[in-house]
Amino acid sequence: MTQRLRQILLALCLGLSLLGTSLSLSAQEADTTATAPHRLLYLAHDFRFGWNKLYNEYLSPLYYRGQSLGYRLSSEAPLTQSHPEWLVMQSTQVSYAQLLNPARNSATRHIAFDTKWSFVHQWRLPFGLVLGVGPGVLVEGATSYNGRNQNNPVDQQLNGDLTAQALAAYRLRIGWFVADLRLQMTSALAGLGFAPYYNESYLQAYYYDKIINHFAPHTFGRRHYYQIGLSLDIPIWRIMTLRMSYDYTDSARRIHSIYRGFSGHYLGVGLATYFRPFRGYQEVQSTNHTTAISL
Repeated sequence: MTQRLRQILLALCLGLSLLGTSLSLSAQEADTTATAPHRLLYLAHDFRFGWNKLYNEYLSPLYYRGQSLGYRLSSEAPLTQSHPEWLVMQSTQVSYAQLLNPARNSATRHIAFDTKWSFVHQWRLPFGLVLGVGPGVLVEGATSYNGRNQNNPVDQQLNGDLTAQALAAYRLRIGWFVADLRLQMTSALAGLGFAPYYNESYLQAYYYDKIINHFAPHTFGRRHYYQIGLSLDIPIWRIMTLRMSYDYTDSARRIHSIYRGFSGHYLGVGLATYFRPFRGYQEVQSTNHTTAISL
């Protein structure tokens, strides 16, 4: 009887110990979940208006100036949950511009796109400042049309580049006003470009000649691309963030002895949010909240 009682008490103690351990682990897991930051995919949609300048020796030896309309989709997310200091940043934009020559009697229509991927390592500095640098890849293409060019009214170009990117971010807190301010810079280092030769028709380029002959490597001196941008994210209501942005982009290259350049100042306005709803001011004020950039 005594042996039987001992076995029952031992089983009871063991069961209570296992139950206590399970409850403790569940509480720790719940606490960790409650305090873990929401590091989710952060998406931003921008509608952009630009003032642009085009110089394309293949079409005309004159500068063409005008305005453009565009759309940009950008995202950022940590590379892995265990290494949130590494960011994967992506941006894709398309734009349409109508540009006039100095006499304003000839127009060039210009359609452009570019997409960028960057891997940025960020460091938290004193006073709440975050800095980041990292490598990236840029793919850029454009088509220009000028009806006054009798031989070839259309010029097409395609570039692929390795890039370097840097960013600085800071969270502004002025009384009840909270906003995220960031500065980003991108510069091309080296790459490969496609374009037809001067006075060469596209029938010659695509049919009589090999496409590979129209690709050429480029680096500093023959190619430059740099973009500097400033954006302000302001939480609104309880679901999303208002994004206002400005950036300057300058892209040019000399390939097959022909210079092509396109630059512009852009103002943008749009909305940014997570896949999980971003609860605006309440979420920013919470110690639980963070964007992909560790502000």
